[in-house]
Amino acid sequence: MKRDELEEAARDATTKAALRAAKDAARQALDDVFTSEEDRQKREAEAKEQKAKKRKRLLWLVLAGTLLLLGLVGLALAYWYWFLLAGVVALAALYARHRFRSWRTERAERASTPEKKPRVSAVETARRLAEPPAPAEGSAEHEAGVEDELRALKQKLRK
Repeated sequence: MKRDELEEAARDATTKAALRAAKDAARQALDDVFTSEEDRQKREAEAKEQKAKKRKRLLWLVLAGTLLLLGLVGLALAYWYWFLLAGVVALAALYARHRFRSWRTERAERASTPEKKPRVSAVETARRLAEPPAPAEGSAEHEAGVEDELRALKQKLRK
């Protein structure tokens, strides 16, 4: 937010608070003029009673909260090793969740991107074209080549 916007918001809040205070003061003045002394005393007594009731409720809530907190601390102290185990299991679960999500996104990315064929350089293409094609298996040339290799191996073994 800019400074002007903040100043405007502060002015609006101040104006609303002043109007609310003025309305309350006017209402109080009208009540003082038009209500009898007995009615005012009854209202004041009811207001005091409400404040006392609120205070008692707040004290009971604080007491119950304190007892609950002490009970939880006692439970944690008595069974600290189970709480430690639960923490370790929770950390392991968080790690497994992280690994699973990264694996799933990686798999989805691999599936969405088409595989690129490796580029063959011009030098490699020329070399492949310069080599004579290998004879097909079962052809006479292939059989002759195999026979020659076999004879060469036999001669090596005899020596």
